[in-house]
Amino acid sequence: MAVRRIRTREELEGVVNEGRGFLYNDFGGRIPRNCPIHHVTCGQVPRMLAVKSGTLSVKKAWSESLEELLRWIADEDKVYAFCADASDPVTRAGAPTTPRSLAKRTVSSTQPQAGGTAEPNEGLPTLRRAERATEPEAQCVLDAVASVLKDYEAGRLDIRTEADLQGHLFAALLSRLEGVPVPLHANMSLGNPREKIDLVVGQGSISELKVEADYPGVSKPVVFPEDVWKDLRRLDRYCREGRVRSAFFLMLDEDGSHARRRETASLWTQVRRNDRTSHWLFLAFGTDKESR
Repeated sequence: MAVRRIRTREELEGVVNEGRGFLYNDFGGRIPRNCPIHHVTCGQVPRMLAVKSGTLSVKKAWSESLEELLRWIADEDKVYAFCADASDPVTRAGAPTTPRSLAKRTVSSTQPQAGGTAEPNEGLPTLRRAERATEPEAQCVLDAVASVLKDYEAGRLDIRTEADLQGHLFAALLSRLEGVPVPLHANMSLGNPREKIDLVVGQGSISELKVEADYPGVSKPVVFPEDVWKDLRRLDRYCREGRVRSAFFLMLDEDGSHARRRETASLWTQVRRNDRTSHWLFLAFGTDKESR
């Protein structure tokens, strides 16, 4: 079952007259309650028809399947809340009406599994620590990350921004690729100019980076949880589509706010630096089975 964009009043009237399916009101932004999901028989829906013919001012999407619609919302990295109106069949059926971000909606409600994996629901990827690799490009990334983490833990370098982490890792990769005919790129797109990859090694390995720094004056949060899940979904998608052989996600969390989230808690590694505890998350995706 497909998700259909509803762009005009005539298209909206058509799905309302059919009397089945679910309608997503896409006001945009990151406030879930502004983007409700209605059953088309909800009492709020007829009010949407009280406009002139032609293009609607508020974008909408419709699907006969609620599951398909939720999956589409996740793929589009949007937020949502279920309609709280008592006339809506979804609300009467007991759907939660508390607004939530997409990341809070889609993560697993169970604790991460033992053995270094976490299994989020609703289309999110299985998460595994990056430990070892068989492909040279992937192994180069593992070695470079190990070197940067060692220097960070020893206090030989500071990381206050994502750009800092990217620069240190780029330098470590460059030294390992010296004399090797393998290209190295930063902030490169792989087909979609709106999706920039933080680091690309050769033609087969990509990496995304995040930093939740903790120092006086930094505005919190630096990284929102939904941005982390957006990167994880994208890396998994690139591997499943065969665009790359391996993909890595590396995040430094200096205040522990992300490491405490139960859906990934078992995957973080603690390090001591200058009498403080920081956390690293290093995950692998792709066809290189040894890196999983």
